[in-house]
Amino acid sequence: RYEIEAALPAGGKLGWQGTVSLQPLHSAGTLRLDGLKAATLWPFVLEHFSLREPQGVLGASMHYEVARRDGSTQFALRDTALRIDDLALARGDGAAQPLLALKAIEATGGRFDLAKRELAWAAIVLRDGRVAANVDAEGRLDWLAALAPRSAAQPAGRKTAAPAPPAAAAAAPWRIAVDALRVEKLALHAGDASRQSPLAVDVADLGASMRLAVEAGATTQLKAGELALQAEGIAIGEAGAKQPPIALKSLAVQGGSVDLAAHSVAVQRIEARGERLDVERAADGSLAIARLFAPAKATAPEAPRNDGAAGTPWRATVETLQLAGWPLALRDRGFEPALAWHGELIEATLHKFDSAAKAPLQLAAKLRSAAGGTVDAKATVAGLGADTKAELRVDALALGPLQPLLARHAALTLASGTLSATAQLGIAQRNGAPAEIRAGGEATIADLRVDEAGTRERFVEWKSLKAT
Repeated sequence: RYEIEAALPAGGKLGWQGTVSLQPLHSAGTLRLDGLKAATLWPFVLEHFSLREPQGVLGASMHYEVARRDGSTQFALRDTALRIDDLALARGDGAAQPLLALKAIEATGGRFDLAKRELAWAAIVLRDGRVAANVDAEGRLDWLAALAPRSAAQPAGRKTAAPAPPAAAAAAPWRIAVDALRVEKLALHAGDASRQSPLAVDVADLGASMRLAVEAGATTQLKAGELALQAEGIAIGEAGAKQPPIALKSLAVQGGSVDLAAHSVAVQRIEARGERLDVERAADGSLAIARLFAPAKATAPEAPRNDGAAGTPWRATVETLQLAGWPLALRDRGFEPALAWHGELIEATLHKFDSAAKAPLQLAAKLRSAAGGTVDAKATVAGLGADTKAELRVDALALGPLQPLLARHAALTLASGTLSATAQLGIAQRNGAPAEIRAGGEATIADLRVDEAGTRERFVEWKSLKAT
């Protein structure tokens, strides 16, 4: 049995213990790597990336066995552990913020078998850091540019096309599995300057976990299961804005799965707790929130594919989606003063969502107005809307926010008034016939008082008016 220890540049250490024989060719033992700086390896790979010299310290340990048997090479690893501390990757153009900064990456319980073409990890954890991705005004993603090889000019007259590699026999696919892939305390930033208003999406704290299996051969298959996600402090708005129009306190996903071969995404439950939803219509009729998602440049429609590669359409299912506690602010600058409504989405639930429309969709929502009153709505939708049943209940909804609408048409002031109503709606369509629509209900306007503008002279007043 032999033992070797070697000192590496910048303080790294490499240790080996094991056995070696030449007849037959065989070696087994343990390898240990400590304190290897990422910068030490950088000169060997820098031409393949457009990144600055990375930061980070690598460590690893493993048991290995290598042998030559029956004319083939056998190589296997077990009990493999890998750790990278203080990793930072940044673009090579001098960008201030790194693309990736992580306090630690830990991989444990690793196994590798060359003959079986298998790689497996018991757990991989990415902890404490930040990931950023940005699209410029021309639609180019900075990660793609950073991971592209550095441009290397070839001498004139010596550019030759690389010969095509010979066709290889079909090999067994590689199988990669991770029993537990986890992300802990990760901040995210995504920016898109190709929108009409530059878009920024930020997540203050992200945690996620999943089981992952990949098969890479003639085709690539991927399955992710036991997917769970918890995100806090989500903000979506114009880059640089102090108060983005969309904000969530938290977002949780439970029971998720993805199957690349089956083209399916399934989620058991999604819960979102809101912090702000601000929707404003400008005087010209445009919506500020829509400009965040609309492209700045018109793009030509994609030509239909006729190569037979379209395959099975993707199917997405969500068993339950719940939104709760979401403050709302709606404004229309087409009125002077602006027509505004403030309130809260107390709760909204969606059950049985299926993009293939194989089950009735069930919806329910409850709103509260800051001026007073509530709105409850329930609906069941089947057959892409061909069979719909809905119920609406309005309870003492204050009419005061409609004052700018009344002032546009008359010199009057809406001093008080509430709306209460119940309504039922049914839509049915059978065998391609025109849709049959049925509606019914009743409404009551109570405690209405309208004054002449600038005075307290009553123009109209009633205690209750009911219509059925």
